Amino acid sequence: MPGEWENGANKLQNMKVVYVHMMCLLVLVAIACQNPEQIIETWEDGQPRKVLVKDKAGDLEINYYQNGEKESEGGKLQDKKEGLWEYFDEQGNVRERTHYRAGQPFGASELFFENGMKKSVSYYDESGLRSELWMEYDKNGRLRSKGQYESGSKLGLWAYYSESGVIAREEYILKADEWKYLKEYDENGSLKYYLEFYPNGVNSIEKIRTDKENRSQK
Repeated sequence: MPGEWENGANKLQNMKVVYVHMMCLLVLVAIACQNPEQIIETWEDGQPRKVLVKDKAGDLEINYYQNGEKESEGGKLQDKKEGLWEYFDEQGNVRERTHYRAGQPFGASELFFENGMKKSVSYYDESGLRSELWMEYDKNGRLRSKGQYESGSKLGLWAYYSESGVIAREEYILKADEWKYLKEYDENGSLKYYLEFYPNGVNSIEKIRTDKENRSQK
């Protein structure tokens, strides 16, 4: 009889040990579920290179330089870029902000210089091609060029400016490889050269205005 009680007590103790192990395993699983961050790639020294943060609404991908600074960050949906993506240099400065849809640029995109000044502003259509307004700046924030894109090609009036902000050149583009006219200006913004194209875009009428003719236009 005492032996039976002893055997029963040993079985009960073993069951308790198994129960404790199962509970520990469940706790570890719960902790893992609460921390959806996954390291996808690492550098040679073991530091994270690509990290994926899982979420029901869509994943977040974070890429790192070898020095530990963030290289890029943005949403992923069905393994394609989605929503806003930000790109950084190795010092942590933002160098680009671009919106994506189904893996292609869509909507606004901005590029930046190392000093944080805006380098360009552009837009992309549903096919991932440049569309609508495009503006480009220098490191001091001065506008250097602006114009329109349609389906990835320049269209309409394009203007280019000197370092002092004065108009330096104008182009009017009817369609790919077909221009309406070209104008160039001197350092004071006075017209010095004019080239007008015939409808076929090949033949042209050329006129170079002198300083005297420029003054007569004012």
